[in-house]
Amino acid sequence: MLHGAPMRLRISKIILLGLITNSDIHANEPTTTSPAHFGESAPSIVNSFEFPKVEGHINQFVTCAAYVWVNGKIGSPICQRDSENEWFVREVMGRVWGKKISPARIDGKGRLVWFQFSVWFQRDDSGERVILSPNNGAEMSRLGQSYISAQGYGRVLAKFPLCVVRANNAWVEVVITANGTPKDSKVIRGQLSPSCTNRLLKYVLSRKYIPAFSENKPVESRLVEWYGKAKRNTRM
Repeated sequence: MLHGAPMRLRISKIILLGLITNSDIHANEPTTTSPAHFGESAPSIVNSFEFPKVEGHINQFVTCAAYVWVNGKIGSPICQRDSENEWFVREVMGRVWGKKISPARIDGKGRLVWFQFSVWFQRDDSGERVILSPNNGAEMSRLGQSYISAQGYGRVLAKFPLCVVRANNAWVEVVITANGTPKDSKVIRGQLSPSCTNRLLKYVLSRKYIPAFSENKPVESRLVEWYGKAKRNTRM
């Protein structure tokens, strides 16, 4: 756990991943589907992050997800916590909440989506770096750091099984094809009853998805998501 008040430091190198425009996506994609992405907002988001006032090297990879509304505003971010990254989780959630990025669109209409992203804080002898990616790292080894994760959309919360909330810890992997069709879902972590597992997987397969994008093209990918009861997120 890192302690101490945040101090604004000069970031010697900024790496922005997924910095694309809607025209880039549509130039190579015959459909009218485009995912939410950081777009031109990426530099300002990265520059808003601060490093903690501590000495030494830093290597913290924070995975998160949030709603992106039809107007592009980020809402209700959640990030995976552990004993070492609490400071960075609070920093990320506080900085991204309310920021505007490029919204998802289907047939030209904005869509509310669940958007995965990650922030990698690095400090070493060469300086400080913040790497912002539009994915949670599940397919980085295959698709690279800049791919955009598949994104669930639509309001289907009424179908969400409450038994998962009570269990409060379930990780699901589902394959999303290049046309957005879900298949091959499975629980990869969590203690759920067989009945609750079936209900959760049925829910996952009933959702609508925008496929992952890599090099401006839709691709089949594994989507890994956490389901449970999140703590209320607060601004910094």
